[in-house]
Amino acid sequence: IDDDEEEVDEAGELDDAVDGDWDNQQELSDSSDEEEPDKESAREYGSWCRKPFEKPAAEFKPVADENESYRDPLLTPYEYFSKYVPKSVFIELADKTNTYSVFQDGKSVLTNEEEIRKLIALHLTMGVLRYPRLRMYWKPSMKTELLASVNMCRNRFEKLRNCLHIVDVNGDHNNNDRLWKVRPLLNSFQERCHNLPLEERLCIDEQIIPFKGKLDIKQYIKGKPNPWGVKVFMLCGASGIIYDFLVYQGSTTELSSEIKKTFGVTGAFVLHLASRIPDGIGHKLFFDNYFTSLPVLRVLLEKTIYAAGTIRQNRTEKCPLKTEKQLKQEGRGSSDYLVSSDGKIVITRWMDNRAVNLASNFVGVDDLGDVTRWSKADGAFINVKRPAVVQQYNASMGGVDKTDFLVSLYRTSIRSKKWTLRVITHFFNLCVTNSWLEYRRHAEHQKIKMKDQMDLLEFTLNVIESLAKACSAGLPRKRGRPFSSPLQPLKRPNLIEVRPIQDIRYDQTGHWPSVEEEQQRCKLEGCKGKPKVKCQKCNVHLCLSAAKNCFRAFHT
Repeated sequence: IDDDEEEVDEAGELDDAVDGDWDNQQELSDSSDEEEPDKESAREYGSWCRKPFEKPAAEFKPVADENESYRDPLLTPYEYFSKYVPKSVFIELADKTNTYSVFQDGKSVLTNEEEIRKLIALHLTMGVLRYPRLRMYWKPSMKTELLASVNMCRNRFEKLRNCLHIVDVNGDHNNNDRLWKVRPLLNSFQERCHNLPLEERLCIDEQIIPFKGKLDIKQYIKGKPNPWGVKVFMLCGASGIIYDFLVYQGSTTELSSEIKKTFGVTGAFVLHLASRIPDGIGHKLFFDNYFTSLPVLRVLLEKTIYAAGTIRQNRTEKCPLKTEKQLKQEGRGSSDYLVSSDGKIVITRWMDNRAVNLASNFVGVDDLGDVTRWSKADGAFINVKRPAVVQQYNASMGGVDKTDFLVSLYRTSIRSKKWTLRVITHFFNLCVTNSWLEYRRHAEHQKIKMKDQMDLLEFTLNVIESLAKACSAGLPRKRGRPFSSPLQPLKRPNLIEVRPIQDIRYDQTGHWPSVEEEQQRCKLEGCKGKPKVKCQKCNVHLCLSAAKNCFRAFHT
């Protein structure tokens, strides 16, 4: 893929898209006096015919009922997250970080799974708070209860971050895999993505992991918010859920050489990601003009994968559609289409603010719908005719852009020249985002109203709290210095104790009672006692006496 090749972002409506190089397009001869075709006759133009497109049924027939996997009650945020990052990943991070520290400094940092969880929690917290400088997270005036719950000094954080590894750099590795230093984390995330039930409407697009340092696989994509970085090709649903991905590594990218030779590099990316889609189900797949070619559409149709996308003029196999000039004369909303001689492909040219080409193996102009557009000439909104293929494309193509947007809301933003750290933090952000989207889909199947569902911020904070406190002993640290001054929250009248999240309440680790000076209402459901005993980890008052043991009942 040429770094200088222009990339087109299809996030918006098609009237904002630029499809192909129109300056070099050869205008066709005027065909205004041609006969209009009817169902009985078709005018042929080489391998193209002006006849009605006989679209397939395009019926979606899932193998299993998707609701089966969502009939169980909702899980906690951390339980969704742990499907992408299981315990084994944190153990591997701790082990390989210790190994690398010995190789680098001659002595181990002596970290463990629990501390690595806190390190990741702190990185996710930085994505939420977004202080402009790293040292500000440890500044006494900037501390919050969320930061205090992690309980990690700055020097320890920097030491662990600098030594963070998930593979043994001195061990054997695949020389053809330029991402071998982060491969276990990528495999863990991808394994969960492969187990998710697919939506009917899918899309393929590019994502960038922002990075400006030295890296041989670094790419530049014009028009992206962060144009420099590691390029990732994504297979997403219209909801934004990631189902598969492939990181671009130049000539060593995991693509079949035979497929690349037959369909080109961009076509090979489509067919590689489309292999995740089962044949014969009737999924709808959409992609932009960077990927679309007619041979790819034909191969997908053979697999009963119905596809559509914008297409560049030089890939239309000399399809003699009406020129942009002719469509402008017919007015905004005009369109033209031609069908391949085998009847499997239809190419549509639609005129909005400018002409755009779309190719599909299942939908064409069909019944024209209306879309509202602003007219500068009239100074008002007008209705413009829109082909069915345009409507379906706009409704289904924004999945990867939605994922990009969600990640950008709370992206872990730290300045580092280590590409491995950037990739690791990016994929932890993807784990949080994808697990939240999975939670939202589960909640919808449970008929839970949108207002009663957690938003992404609340979900992220729950994951952070679970990473920082779950499986923690809740005792003072024996290693490292504490914060320079203790956290002093403002005293407010009628302070409300908030019950802990379920991941912490029932983990049966580190719940120690302490006796306070003030009495407060017992937080066990149904109890009206006012004890002085408080759980240090959960930070709630609970009855604990010979006659009543709410402390035990609350945690079991």
